[in-house]
Amino acid sequence: MKLDIDMKASNFNRHLERRTCSIMLKKLIDETNVEQTDQNNIDNNILSNDSTALVPSSLALTQSSKTLSRKRGVSNATHVNNRSIKRRRTKNS
Repeated sequence: MKLDIDMKASNFNRHLERRTCSIMLKKLIDETNVEQTDQNNIDNNILSNDSTALVPSSLALTQSSKTLSRKRGVSNATHVNNRSIKRRRTKNS
């Protein structure tokens, strides 16, 4: 009797060590899925929180847009002023 119990215990330990138990396999699969999901979440958080890489380019675009709009504003205003001066000259002469 004791031999059977020892044999069963050793078989049980052996199949746990070999990880052939279906319950153990399911646990392992679940654990690896959880770990992979956690790692993916960490990677996604790092990518979404990495705003330092986006700041210089967005600042450069904003600054260049402002200078272009200022240049356009000045040239348009000058053009309009010149046109009104020409009109006044033609009316008065």
